[in-house]
Order: sequence, then structure tokens, then C-alpha cells
Amino acid sequence: LALSSLSFARQQNDSLLLKNAITKLKESNNKELFKQGLSEEMNYYKGNKNYSRYAELAHDYINNHFLDDAKMLNAVCWTYFQHINDKNQLAEAEKWIAGSVALEDMYYNTDTYANLLHKLGKKKEAIEMTNHSLALAKKEGEDFSSSQELLDTLLKGD
Repeated sequence: LALSSLSFARQQNDSLLLKNAITKLKESNNKELFKQGLSEEMNYYKGNKNYSRYAELAHDYINNHFLDDAKMLNAVCWTYFQHINDKNQLAEAEKWIAGSVALEDMYYNTDTYANLLHKLGKKKEAIEMTNHSLALAKKEGEDFSSSQELLDTLLKGD
């Protein structure tokens, strides 16, 4: 019920309902439900374009609950790539995405890693990661056009 309330709170932009549902989930002994609740809470702020609050929660929740979840790490880091410009927060996201890749070396997270490195101005590392990501994409049969565009941009020096 609390998870459904979280989803509804996000749809209705109801912060009070969100707070109540999160409180109930935090009281739960079910670790998976609790983690889903934390994820939904971050998604609430992401959906409302409140990226400063999203980043505050991500800092706490990732470091305390999601360091073993490659997909969650990737999702948060992609949001950071898209919406966060603070260099310290991006540096933290770089550590998280490195952890994601260490857990699961796949196209979906190496592409995020390459984009974060590019945003951080780490051109050499971004080129290396993009090449690695492209190799994985080809092996996995993924569409790699966006990674190829990134590599082209990096090689042009933009």
C-alpha cells in the first residue's frame, strides 16, 4: 500500500502523501520494499525537476543502500549526467558509475561512465571508456549511435 501511495504521490505531486508513505516504508522490515521506496522518493524529486533535493537523497541513499546495485547506480549517474553541474557531485557520481561497471561491465553503464567523464572534462579517459563501451555494444547487439556520436565529438575536440 505504501508503494502504491508513493507512486500516486509522484503522479499527484503530493509531498505530504510522499512523506507519509516513506515513513511507513522505513518502518518496514522488508529490505526490498524499503529500497523501492527510497528509489521512488528520488524519482519524485526527479519528476518535479528538483535536482538539488534529488542529489541530496542520492548522496545518502546510494552510499547507504545501493552500492551493490549496478542498475540503480547507473540510473542515478545518468540523471547526474543530464541535470547536475556541480563538479563535486559529478565526481561522486563518477565513483558510483565506476562501482556500477565493476559490478557489471555492460554497455548501458559504460556509456554513462563515458558521458560523465566527458562532462567532467576528462577527455582521454572518456575516449578510452567510449571505445570500451562501443566494443561492448557491438558484442551485445545494442544500438551504439549515441556512443559513436560522443566519440566523434571527443575526437574533434569539442
